[in-house]
Amino acid sequence: MLKKSILEAKLNGKRVVVRADFNVSIDEGVIKDDTRIRETVPTLKYLLSQNCSLILLSHLGRPKGIDAKYSLKPVAKRLEGYLKQKVSLINQFASGNNRPLELLPKQVVMLENVRFYPGEEKNDLKYARKLAGYGDIFVNDAFAAAHRAHSSTVGIARFLPAYAGLLLVKEINVIHKVLNNADRPVVSVVGGAKISDKIGLIKKQLDLSQTVLVGGGIANTFLKAMNRNVQNSLVENEVLKKARELLFEAASKHSALILPFDFVIKNKEGKVLTAILSQLPNEAAIMDIGPKSRKLFKDYLLGAGTIIFNGPMGKYEEKPFDEGTKDLIKAASESKALSVIGGGDTLACIGSKKIAEGITHISTGGGAMLEFIEKGTLPAIEVLQ
Repeated sequence: MLKKSILEAKLNGKRVVVRADFNVSIDEGVIKDDTRIRETVPTLKYLLSQNCSLILLSHLGRPKGIDAKYSLKPVAKRLEGYLKQKVSLINQFASGNNRPLELLPKQVVMLENVRFYPGEEKNDLKYARKLAGYGDIFVNDAFAAAHRAHSSTVGIARFLPAYAGLLLVKEINVIHKVLNNADRPVVSVVGGAKISDKIGLIKKQLDLSQTVLVGGGIANTFLKAMNRNVQNSLVENEVLKKARELLFEAASKHSALILPFDFVIKNKEGKVLTAILSQLPNEAAIMDIGPKSRKLFKDYLLGAGTIIFNGPMGKYEEKPFDEGTKDLIKAASESKALSVIGGGDTLACIGSKKIAEGITHISTGGGAMLEFIEKGTLPAIEVLQ
């Protein structure tokens, strides 16, 4: 799909500006999950094997100006372990000389959080030119940020020859196959709290899939739109009309939108129970899909040719309400289908290395994966064509 990847580029001895996505979860300076760092290592090692010097760019969080809480220092330290060499962190790079170091071949530096400067999220071309001034070539390997038209993802490509890194190519190729050449039946799993975040995705999946399995707060909103009483469960009342329109759209297509019919709940005293929809106690709250719905959903997944999975089935942050999501991910792992899973909430429920190895592709991008499936392209991919 991509016309330009690093495998086609003439790289020997070049200074390469690499946009990675090191936006990892950090708690009091300690990285909790370094998946995004590890996934970029093959690209970095390939570039180093070509005698390139590397200038790494990334954002971290949503800082309002320069803020030590959002420093990439822990990321640079972790990356040193994977590359087995020094990764120097460069501060205050947006002013003064664009080339803070006379870099030697195979030397690696990381510029501090690109979002410390307001020009980044505005796709300010002056800021983009400043970033471009550090290198001879631009490589984008940040799929998780590819839906953002920012200076370090889109603007910079106006000033340097631009190529895709190995991770970006892998992400695009897998999702491109799902969109254009998927093995049937295609089964999509859509979960999470808010239907408003995924209206476009659900519409796309009704075209793409034979079956769309829905859980979480999204399912609650659909059920209420059908005039079912979900008691005190999480619902987006402001989008009930949109939910009804989606239900009508689903009924007019050749795909089935399947909602859960039994649930793990909390009653008003806080006791955890299982109940079918028509027997929810007064003031109860749905917290997860129930065992009978799980079995039905798992049967669909085990018979699928392709699985697209995004969003949890319940309030996964609170045990035992993560069990529905974990059960379905395990089924996806055991299925013979091509399976693609994305979204931080979903990935948090994978549970074990064995289950992860059974998934065909674990995407590093949540929002980017959803937008790519919905629209078929992303701003940072467009500039690489």
